[in-house]
Amino acid sequence: LTMVGCKSNDTETFTVTFDANGGTGAPDAVTVTSGGTITAPTTEPTRDNYTFTAWYTDADATAAYDFSTAVTSDFTLYAGWTDKNAVKFMDKDGAVISADTVLFDKDTTCSVSAPTDPTADNLTFAGWYTESTFTNAVTFPVDVTASTTYYAKFTATVTFNTNGISSVDSQIVTYNTTATKPTNPTSDYYTVTWYSESSFENEVDFSTSITGNK
Repeated sequence: LTMVGCKSNDTETFTVTFDANGGTGAPDAVTVTSGGTITAPTTEPTRDNYTFTAWYTDADATAAYDFSTAVTSDFTLYAGWTDKNAVKFMDKDGAVISADTVLFDKDTTCSVSAPTDPTADNLTFAGWYTESTFTNAVTFPVDVTASTTYYAKFTATVTFNTNGISSVDSQIVTYNTTATKPTNPTSDYYTVTWYSESSFENEVDFSTSITGNK
């Protein structure tokens, strides 16, 4: 029996390696399916008397890596370093927006202005914060005397269509967190189940993170 036109069902994967590039604490290598993306490491490497700036595709740190790029081969990312203080702005997925990084001499004060608001498909920018948990909003300009990181907050709007039974308020949800299951609209004739499409194919799992307007 001759098999014609068959192909392997194996999915091709690639490995992305991190090089501390003179520092220590490089993250572990990650494996990603061909065409997928990787997430920026949440832990930065360290180096005495230097400040980590971002991950680069070359050891000379001339080309910052875009973490939204599809991975189609094995490669290595290199830590970038500066002997200056750095004010860094992080995108919604925790990657440094390298174009907005501000460098200034140590033992000096730097007045930092807000960069251009970042954008993301199907999301709304909701300001800069001093921590990744979005507790304290930043009012620019602000004076800094040491390396500082600011985090971009994005939100999504979750709307509930009750199909004419009654009304349910929409929710503003921080990117990559969950919506709260609302109190079901009341009806004398129906019980309520929420679905993610008007064709009622997939019941809503309210433990699933929201990554865009829904």
